[in-house]
Amino acid sequence: MGRGYTESEVSDEMSEEMDEEYEKEKLEEMGIPEVEWAEDMERIEDLEIRQEEIKAAEEIVEKERALNERRESGETTGEDYLSERNIYLRGKKREATTRSFLKSRGRNVGNHLGRVFEGWDDIKEGSQAMGRKKTDLWQVKNQLGEEGFEELLNRTVDGHELREEIDEEVLEQVKSGKKE
Repeated sequence: MGRGYTESEVSDEMSEEMDEEYEKEKLEEMGIPEVEWAEDMERIEDLEIRQEEIKAAEEIVEKERALNERRESGETTGEDYLSERNIYLRGKKREATTRSFLKSRGRNVGNHLGRVFEGWDDIKEGSQAMGRKKTDLWQVKNQLGEEGFEELLNRTVDGHELREEIDEEVLEQVKSGKKE
């Protein structure tokens, strides 16, 4: 048999829905599109920097909308669609997520640190490129501290945590502070 809901449970659920609606309206008023990293864009204090991030998010949303339209019309299918969606668009989202996260914490970083979660699959262990990527990742960790770095790693893009983009061994080296 079903259980009855107490007045308090119904009130809590309604309050949560109202909070979500308020937050959505607030973001809409600020011109922030509905993206996974919207909360971080909202926290960026410098209005010029926030506008840059909003514009970048709008471009990503538009490219995703256009891709979905091309898929629905049959203009793009299968491998081409998946490649553009999973490699290009998800990469842009990871970059925007990372940049907005860092900037919302007062770190006005260059785009190279925004791309710290990009391209790990294409790099050979021990290469100069791997060394540069690790250095960038250490730089992000040092700017954010342990807690902030963990929070960033837990951010999701299309349902995937950023930590999933980096080899576990490399991630453990960076988290432990080892350079080798």
